Amino acid sequence: MSKIISKLREDHGNMTTLLALIAREVDFFRAGKDPDYYLIESIITYMQEFPDRVHHPLEDMICAKLQDRDPAAMVEIGDLAKSHETLEALADQLRTALDRVLSEETLPRDMFVDAVAEYRDSLLGHINMEEANFFPPALRALSDDDWNEIERNMSAVDDPLFGGKTDDKYRALHQEIVDWSRMLEEAS
Repeated sequence: MSKIISKLREDHGNMTTLLALIAREVDFFRAGKDPDYYLIESIITYMQEFPDRVHHPLEDMICAKLQDRDPAAMVEIGDLAKSHETLEALADQLRTALDRVLSEETLPRDMFVDAVAEYRDSLLGHINMEEANFFPPALRALSDDDWNEIERNMSAVDDPLFGGKTDDKYRALHQEIVDWSRMLEEAS
């Protein structure tokens, strides 16, 4: 299997973990408690900085190659670049809703909860589509030369949260993920 697809699948798992953390915090918010707004803000910042700027452009490069190699596969995938733009816009809407909450604007709780749910549901649906309809045909259709070309052209940016070295601005989020994962393991 392509190491690029392996990395993209790892990214999907990481994004799913972050979405679960946001869901936990929104459950607090929905119950009238104060969620960890810094944690939510860190997750949104990460999602805008890494998946929107590194992960999705890499998928777009693979999609362009797949379009050349197996245009029929594109029917199941649809317009991947447009889907990425939609996710980016939903992340921006979520950021705006959070900013309004943090600035203590009068904002119906449901507006923030709905923005989180829409982003989460859209991203999870997108991930599921890619895992089922995009990655398998890419693995079948792209040659070693195609993968090598993609690798040469991909951004050399390390993941600032899940990579080898966590950026300072994500240290608290990273620790929360470690603690939460440990708690889930102990509970099972």
